[in-house]
Order: sequence, then structure tokens, then C-alpha cells
Amino acid sequence: MTRKNFYFFTYILIIPFLIFFVLEFFLNIYFNSTKIPNDNRFQFRYMMYSEGELFEKYENFFKYHPNLNKRYLQFYFHQGKFTKIWDYNFPTNNFGLVQSNDIYKNKKSILFLGDSFTEGQGAAPWIDKFGKNFLDYQIINGGIIGTGFQQFEKIHDHIKNIYNVEKVVIIYIGSDLRRGIVLADTTDCLRNNDYCKKDANVFSIPDKETEIENFLIKKHKLRQEKNISLKNNIKYLVRDTYTYNILRSYINTIRLKNDISIKKNFQAIENLLKKNKKKLTFINIKTAQEIMKNQESYETKLIRNYLAKKEIQNHQCDMNNDVNNFHRIDFHPNENGYDEIFNCVKKILNNNFR
Repeated sequence: MTRKNFYFFTYILIIPFLIFFVLEFFLNIYFNSTKIPNDNRFQFRYMMYSEGELFEKYENFFKYHPNLNKRYLQFYFHQGKFTKIWDYNFPTNNFGLVQSNDIYKNKKSILFLGDSFTEGQGAAPWIDKFGKNFLDYQIINGGIIGTGFQQFEKIHDHIKNIYNVEKVVIIYIGSDLRRGIVLADTTDCLRNNDYCKKDANVFSIPDKETEIENFLIKKHKLRQEKNISLKNNIKYLVRDTYTYNILRSYINTIRLKNDISIKKNFQAIENLLKKNKKKLTFINIKTAQEIMKNQESYETKLIRNYLAKKEIQNHQCDMNNDVNNFHRIDFHPNENGYDEIFNCVKKILNNNFR
């Protein structure tokens, strides 16, 4: 290889890296070094519940066992140490939904459908603030962690077959449009840590508080052995950059146009509209990512445009455009954030259901 060719290929290799680093430098200034959430964090998340059964599985959805009082701990391995994100107790009622109040078959009801933001993951259930009755309606919290519109429909059908549901409110975030059918983890790691010899999505809390950190260290080591490689280290490093996340969002706008999960979720929305004769209320919750980027997600925009064409009520709770209403690292709402959601939803219902 001649010296001229050597310089040419060197420039070809170096210039993209220089462009990348210059872009990253200015994006850090623009975003004031506030980290945009990405999927990397889930590699280092540890969800822990008090020991015993938690979820009930059905054919295409799940809910909780009834009449529970569960402690829920969540840790992230962050900056070389375990950081506790939350530690709280939540109840389930006589039907296995996350709320304190039991529900009764003959009472006219408002059914809330949604994901973890509706369930109230990260703090005591915000639905309880409505009390036993609101505007003479019984409140039913059909929010279940990790679900999207396809499972909203399944939960809707299951509950509506049993209870006197007169009004349905769907509380959603944009990513619900990408979610498929998921079934809850019911592994031995959730039932009893003595039988938990592998990595898992959820664990039971060790009997003694002093054992928690050692347990986490052991499970983190297992996860590292499974996931750590030079390739994965480079992947995680790149995924933490602003440049990658912005490019990814533009690429997703092209890729998601033909995404099968999105098509199935839109079909589920259409089914729910037909089953309720279009008398549905949709409420979008603005996420920490959307606040940080000062831009709604591609999925949120798709849903908004779809509902506008159908002339369906679609409201938004903007979380006061404040990322301090979310847990750090995890980015579920915190207690203040759920107060924002409750006040926003209550105002919407007062304006539309009276």
C-alpha cells in the first residue's frame, strides 16, 4: 500500500469518529449533560418483591393475586454501586388489581386501562386518591405493568364480563404502541430465593435486610458473566450517547411504519372503540424522555393523529414539563409525579363525566 493510500484510508476511518465526537460534545452542551433514558438501564435493574406468589396468568394477560400487601424494592447498578430507586408497599384488592378498595359486580364503574403508570409503579397507588366512589362511580384500576394496547383489550374484556363498567379511560404512553403480549414472571426466584440459582427478571426480598446487598452482588455477577463481552461493552457505551439516541429516533420513524406490533396495537384500539361505541377517553402521559428531548415520541404522535382522525377525546397530562416528577435512572413517576397525574386525570373526568 502506498503512503497516499494509507493516508486516504486513515482519513476514511478517523473522520466519522471526529464527526461523532464533535456532535456528542455540542449535544452535551445543548442537553446540559442530562442523560436521555435508554434501554441500557434495564440490563442493570433488579426488581424485588416480598416472598410468595404475586401474579396470576391467563391466556393472553395477567394480573396479581387478590388480597396481597407486597413490599416492592427496586435497585439499579449505577456508577459502580447499587442505588435504591424505591421501597414501598402496595395492596391488591379482592380481584387482584393494585388498589386498596375492593370492587363489586353491581356497582356502575369507571374502568382505567393502562400500563405501570396507571398501576402506579414507583409509589403507593395514585388511584386510591379517588376514594371508594368518584362522581357516583366505582373506580377500577385495570393498569398492569409492562402491558400495551393488545393486553388493555384482553383485560378490558375480562373485567367488563364481570363488572358493570359504564365508562372506560385509557391512560397511555407512546411506547405502549410497541408492546406485544407479555406474561408475568412466576419463577422460583419470585417464590423463594432459596431455589433461585439463576438470573431472572424479578426476585423475592431476602429474609434479612443485611442480606440484600450480598444477594444483589451475587445476581449481578451472574448477569455480568452472561452479558459482558467487548462487543456488549462497546454497544452499551454507544447507546449512552446523545448522537446514537437521536439517530435511533429518526431511524425508528422509518422502521416503525411497518412494525407488526404497532399494527396489532392499532387493531386493539380499533376493537376497543367498537366495543365501547367510540365512547372512550384517552389520556396521554408525557414521559421523562419526551420532556428531556422537548419532543413527543414518534409513537405518541401516531396515536394522537389516529385518534384525531376518529374524532376521539384525547387529553394529555404534561407532568408540568418537569423531569423532577420522575424517579432518576428508572424514569417512572415518583410520588410528586403521581400527584400530577391524579390531579390532571381528576380534572379531565370532572370536565367530561359530570
